[in-house]
Amino acid sequence: MCQDVEWQCWDLWSRMEEQSALLANESARADALVAALQVERSWSRRWCGGLQEQLRSSQGRIEELEKELEKQLRRSGDEREEHVQRCRQLQGENLELASRLQEMQTAMLQNTPQPDSSESQTMMAGSRAAGSEILDPSDPSCLVLPSLLQYLALEDILAWRLTSRQTRSPRVLIQHVTEMGRLDSPESILDFSAKWKAALADAPATFEELQKDVKQLKLFVCRWWCLRLANARLTHFPESDVRHIVTANLRDLLAHIRSKDKSLRGSAHRLLMNYAFGSLPFVQHLIADGLLGLMGDLLPESATTSKQASLLVQSCSRHLSGLVRGLTKRQRQKWASMLVRVLQGQIAVKSARIIDSLKILWRADDDPRRSYAEEEQQLRAFSKHASPDLQRELCNLRYL
Repeated sequence: MCQDVEWQCWDLWSRMEEQSALLANESARADALVAALQVERSWSRRWCGGLQEQLRSSQGRIEELEKELEKQLRRSGDEREEHVQRCRQLQGENLELASRLQEMQTAMLQNTPQPDSSESQTMMAGSRAAGSEILDPSDPSCLVLPSLLQYLALEDILAWRLTSRQTRSPRVLIQHVTEMGRLDSPESILDFSAKWKAALADAPATFEELQKDVKQLKLFVCRWWCLRLANARLTHFPESDVRHIVTANLRDLLAHIRSKDKSLRGSAHRLLMNYAFGSLPFVQHLIADGLLGLMGDLLPESATTSKQASLLVQSCSRHLSGLVRGLTKRQRQKWASMLVRVLQGQIAVKSARIIDSLKILWRADDDPRRSYAEEEQQLRAFSKHASPDLQRELCNLRYL
């Protein structure tokens, strides 16, 4: 009987040893997981800090550019004043010419024999009615030389618009500025992007060069003014006007980022990034819808993802990363689905960028497991055949 008790004690001792070993193993795994999470948290903080620093640096450079532009515009005040004086002179000549034409028409009617017919009386009455109309010399639609607007600076046109309360077509002025600020041609996008890049690098030298060509200066200022309208902090026009002007330029940029010309495509992406920075809500939604539509065209359901398509999707994702807080849930789900498809294609040049975008989506959602349930299932199946490093990154998504 004592021997049976000894065997039972031995068996109990063996089980305790096994349980102790299991607990030690689980404790080691938990410590490793905690260490991995701490490393991930530290990396995330560094990455967010770097991104915030870049945003602050970009905002500072943009503000510096605005100050330099305002400074350069003030320097050209004498030239603008000369233009305004010339405009007023031409307006006076226009009114004088209209008055002389009216006098000549009246004299011709008085010297013409008057037949006693109802038709002649009707013509005379119509002529007197037309002659009694008062012309407004400040009305842009009454200019003898419509191209006069080409010689006015932007702030002169805007000032004229504010003071021309009694004109019949005050919108002619703002339409002219809008036309000058359009980005509908490849040349306009390449030109504005190049000058914008040069101004960010060396604003004084860029504006000094622009001062040599008044037309090029006006084109740049009008395009820059249209870009300012998209910014939530800098916009200063009624929403209807802002939507009309900004939407047209955004559609042109979204069309040209599909170009096969690498230079044109890069310039359109650069300008689109500036339109998106600090933009109004409707601007963010327009950009998001356009980019998601492009990504959908690049990633058809039944086709294999090419290397070129993968690179273009990553370029679009850089824009969406800065707009993620303004995206709807449906837009975020659509973006996540496309990122997973690129990752599954095994063609991505740097899968780390795709993982970073997925992490941004996961962090921006209150319940990512529910919102991206289908994508998580696809990633779980994909991770079985992925590299160990990629498996580790995908596993970390579950703990965000």
